[in-house]
Amino acid sequence: MEISSFEFKLDHWKRALYQAIRYRCFSHRVFVVLPPEAAHATPERLQLFRQFNVGLLCHYGDGRSQVLLRPHKQQPLSRHRFLMAFGMLLRHRVKR
Repeated sequence: MEISSFEFKLDHWKRALYQAIRYRCFSHRVFVVLPPEAAHATPERLQLFRQFNVGLLCHYGDGRSQVLLRPHKQQPLSRHRFLMAFGMLLRHRVKR
């Protein structure tokens, strides 16, 4: 099983990046999702996303999304937190 996490923000890309980095403890891939005016980044900003292996998605008002930067799959930083998240997902699935 692979867990991908998404942090949605209307702006404040730095805060979104920080929160996405924290999700690395239980996720194999993490993404920040921003509207077009916040998502189209400078090369320096994109380098920060690359450095921390965080993906960047641009989400448009009409429902379309565009991948601007795709992260590489990595093992979660904390096996314990991954297992906790996995357990929560299983419990949610069983309740349905």
